[in-house]
This record gives sequence, structure tokens and C-alpha cells, in this order.
Amino acid sequence: MKIAVVITQLNEHELLRANILYHKYLGVEEFIIFPDNPDDGTSASIIDIPGVTLLPCFSPSELPKELRLHSGMKIIIEQHQHHICARQMVNAMLALEIARASGCDWLLSMDADEFICTNLIEGKAGELQELFEQQPDEIETLLFRPLEILPMDCQTKSIFQENHIFLNEFIHEGESFRSVRRIRRDFPDPIRGGVHSYFGYLGHNQARSAVRTSLAVLPNSVHYFKALSGEKLVSREIGWSLHLFCYSFNDFIKKFSNFRTEPDRYIVGGLVPWYMKRLFCEMVNGGAFTLSNLNDYYKNNLIVTDDKIEKWKIEVPGSIVSVDSLKKALRSVNFTPDKNN
Repeated sequence: MKIAVVITQLNEHELLRANILYHKYLGVEEFIIFPDNPDDGTSASIIDIPGVTLLPCFSPSELPKELRLHSGMKIIIEQHQHHICARQMVNAMLALEIARASGCDWLLSMDADEFICTNLIEGKAGELQELFEQQPDEIETLLFRPLEILPMDCQTKSIFQENHIFLNEFIHEGESFRSVRRIRRDFPDPIRGGVHSYFGYLGHNQARSAVRTSLAVLPNSVHYFKALSGEKLVSREIGWSLHLFCYSFNDFIKKFSNFRTEPDRYIVGGLVPWYMKRLFCEMVNGGAFTLSNLNDYYKNNLIVTDDKIEKWKIEVPGSIVSVDSLKKALRSVNFTPDKNN
């Protein structure tokens, strides 16, 4: 049983090496990485790791003809030059071809700031591979629901040496999960004025998925797949995706600096909401705020205090999750954070 991972990355020097070593420890054998014009030396930081393949972002013209001409790829191909999500989907389809040719049974699609987790406490060598091996033949795709990290200290030297506290907006119902945005946070809007009450994750609440490479599939969204016929795949939810979204001030700046050239609309045309992505993008890239201003805003509004976490634990049971397995796994592979972390 061989698992491959596909990641399209832009300026992920602080996270990508740890991501690969962590998933390698869990049993992933191949990593197909598409640098999307990074300028922070990310590629050089991972080139020595066995199993890593670095490839330039592909043109849609390199897709197999059946995919290139499929109606389900039309809008993705049209948006390829303008939207990183479209490039991610094209790269995932080409990674599927590469993974299949190299004998991989599964392709897991995710971002550099996401870490798959099936055991919140320990985590053990090869456990992801073992879990994939246990799946019955009728399961076509495996899903991992996100938990989003709660930033707790502006001065964190390395996120991988700290305790990890995550927000959980899902509740378990039967064999699946349902999103219930139960935690309220209030964010001042220094551009339009007023205070906005925001519920749930600041990043996304979309699961990450692994798909069998033997299947004929299309992108259903950035990290989801569907059958070539358009039908949903038979899925099973088996774990979590730990999302290290804006875990530090530096990551906050990097995250929204990376978005500076992205359109304000989703691939399908809908406008991206002002709260919180467009607000944060404008604050970071608009030129009206100094780094000191932004640092103060991050410290006062994104950092979560111990008292607030304890309050949420009592008021919203199950909303706060402590994760030790990420730190322990990286310790097991002797991961040493870069001094820039």
C-alpha cells in the first residue's frame, strides 16, 4: 500500500519540511510538490528528502485529452492563470497520473499548513499507511475534517515545539460530521468601521481528501474529487486535518501577502466575503497599516488567551481540542526547526 501526497506551495519555508517529514513518519512514501513561484527558498529546504519530487506548475495543455476536453474542467482551465485554486486542481490531476504510474494506491491532496491526524495524543510510525490498508474496496475516497489552531503567543519560536490547542467546529453525527459554528469572536474593522462578530474558523471548514489512484476522477473542489461521470465518490471520514492557519504573526503576514494578487471572487464567480479574508488582505497589502499596526491588531484580536480557552471549554463542550501527536511525531524524526521559524 503506497500513499502519495500532492501540495502546491507558495512561500512555505517554515512549514513544508516539517509537513513532509511528519507525513513520511506516518507512512506516506511519495511527495509531489508544485512550487507556485515561491521566493523564500522553500524548494531548497526539501530537496534532500527521499521521495520528494519537485515539479513546476503544469499548464492545462499537459492534461490528458479526456480531462482537458471534459466540461467539468472548463472553468478550471479558464481560471488557471489567475487563480491559485485552479492551479492546485490542475496540479492534483497531473499528480494523480504520476502517482498512478509510480505504483501508488492513494493520492492525498492538501496544503503545506495542513497535517493529517488520526490520533490526537500519540501518533505512531506508519499509522496512516496501516489505516489506508484497512479500508474496504468499496471506499473510494477518505476524508479528514479540519481542526484550526488557536494562536496563543506572538513570540512563539517554533510552532512545532509548543502545545497545540485547536478549535473544533464539528460534531459527530452517525458516521459523519456536521459543522456547527459555535464559537463567537469579535473583530474590529479598521477600514469600514465597526466590530464584526465572526463564528467558526478563520480559514476554511473543508475536509481534505485522499482518492484511490485507480479511479477516473475530476476535481470537485480544490482538495476534493468526484467521478468522471460527475457522481459523488463513496467516502469515509477517518481523521482530522490540523490546519496551522495564521499560527503566528509572521504566518499571518505571509498568508495574506500571498493572497495579494488573487481575485476577489471564487473560481465559480461568487464574491469572497469581506469578513475575514478580504479585510485581512486589504489590511496587509493595502499600504495603510504599518507592521507595528498589524502586529498590534494580531496580538489584540487573533491571539487567544488561556482564560478565553477555559471559558470556551465550559460554555461549548467539545469545541477545544488539545493535540500532542504532531509535536511527538516530529520529535521522533529529530526534526529541528529552522532558526527562521
